[in-house]
Amino acid sequence: MSIRWRTISIVTVVLALSTVALHQFISYQQLATFRQIERDDAEKNLNRVRETVVSDLRQLAFVAADYASWDDTYQFAEDLNQKFIDVNLGPLTPLDLDIHTILLLSETGGLLHGIEVDFEDEEAVELSSGLVGAFQPASPLISARSADREVFGFLELGGRLLMAAVAPILKSDDSGMPRGSLVMGRYLDNAKLNELENQTQLDLELLKKGNRGFQELVASVQSGAGRVPNGDESHPQQRKSRLEIVDENAIRGHLLFDDAAGEPVLVVSATLPRTIYKAGTRSLNILLIALIAAGVVLTVTVVVLLDRIVLRRLSRLGGEVAAIGTSGDLGARVNERGKDELAILGRTVNWMLDQLKDSADKLAVEHQRAEGLLLNILPEPVAAELKRSPDAIAESYDQVSILFADLVGFTELAADLDAEQVVGVLNGLFSRFDDLALELGLEKIKTIGDAYMVAAGLPKRSEGHAPTIARMALAMVEATGEFSKENDIQLELRVGINSGVVVAGVIGKSKFIYDLWGDAVNIASRMESTGESGRIQVTQSTYELLKDEFDLVERGMTHIKGRGEMATWFLVGELQTGPQESIGH
Repeated sequence: MSIRWRTISIVTVVLALSTVALHQFISYQQLATFRQIERDDAEKNLNRVRETVVSDLRQLAFVAADYASWDDTYQFAEDLNQKFIDVNLGPLTPLDLDIHTILLLSETGGLLHGIEVDFEDEEAVELSSGLVGAFQPASPLISARSADREVFGFLELGGRLLMAAVAPILKSDDSGMPRGSLVMGRYLDNAKLNELENQTQLDLELLKKGNRGFQELVASVQSGAGRVPNGDESHPQQRKSRLEIVDENAIRGHLLFDDAAGEPVLVVSATLPRTIYKAGTRSLNILLIALIAAGVVLTVTVVVLLDRIVLRRLSRLGGEVAAIGTSGDLGARVNERGKDELAILGRTVNWMLDQLKDSADKLAVEHQRAEGLLLNILPEPVAAELKRSPDAIAESYDQVSILFADLVGFTELAADLDAEQVVGVLNGLFSRFDDLALELGLEKIKTIGDAYMVAAGLPKRSEGHAPTIARMALAMVEATGEFSKENDIQLELRVGINSGVVVAGVIGKSKFIYDLWGDAVNIASRMESTGESGRIQVTQSTYELLKDEFDLVERGMTHIKGRGEMATWFLVGELQTGPQESIGH
């Protein structure tokens, strides 16, 4: 097949596949987004239902606590004054409070006063069977009630579900020992369901304990991927929720509530229309039609224009380039007539042929230069390994000595110099440090501002790493003094040394740097930062390696951030026969 027809075929197939893939991708992303938005919206609605129910319970608890903290209530619990009941807890009181029952109980569970009303007849009725028994001292709500805090929850009484709140009977200032409990309750009936639906503007269903299908639905909610919708799982009313897709038109959410004993007692279900999801599917269908139409138009246009304007001439140009490549004649030229992009391409190919030989020669020179730069940045073994493998390079060293040095007073000095002078001072002094490191065979790690870091014992392992780094430190202090005199400036060096285990290597993909990691590095840095100007502070591990060859003065215990108190020494100089000049005193 010719390039022309192959290109036409590829363009057609690619555009068709791209259209399908784009639609599938957008469909997957958008439908997932719409489903998530739909789920979030449904969970918000479930959360509104939960908050409405809990809010009603809290309001009931608030009213109960208010009545329970009257001085008259407190007195009634002692003397059973009927006047208190006539004035405050008459037959109309529950109706005014929109509740079904009010109980006053002693601390032992005895009934001091109780009233229950029928909302339809608006009159008092006989207390429901088991009502008083549900609030004995051992019952969950009464036992959960503390001396100064009300509690609330659900109770299942003979097939009816009671929203109940219990508050301790106290004086108005909440003083004194509780003289019993005040209970207020509201049955969860059809009137309450209608009230919840009006409050939430949702179509709700209540499935109570004992109803058919209750246990199966509870098990489904508890075993599903439910979660507390934006709530605190520690609250007794904030239980698991579950969402399920009914069909293309509806989604149903379930909220599970416990009774006072922590047993499932109520499931509130809300059916919601899938408005968001259906809007998403409609928009995706419209998108598919638009993509197909656009793809057909684009395919025809691209194929016609590509064949007439590009492919024929490109085929000829490709043949000429192939002929030059086959012959190897760099003096040959391709046709470059015209002023359009293909003519420019022809002239570019001819220019490329002119530059080919020069580029080959320059490539060899640049390769050598790149090798030199790489070896100037990284140790030779590390550079060789990095060229073999692009992965991160890291190696552990058991015995390494690390030196950190910082110019004391350089910040104040730099404030009086311009940027060029600051760089000149640092470059002049640090170049001397570099020469010392090269002379002693040490590995310079990096400079940060006016700080200098060098290590001994890597990448080539060496047993004499500590003495070598010590000589480097002494020479750096001496070089700093000489540099200060020569340039008539006041500079002093503060040096810290530590020996131990490190990991060294190169990480990342760009701007490589050979660096060290480990606790030994951090301690070496702390030795510098806690040291004294003009002196060299070393750790005990370094001291043990130097004490036979060098003069060291014990400093004592030094507080090291993150490590506490550590024994440190000052390095003075090398031990030698005859008089010696100490460095750093």
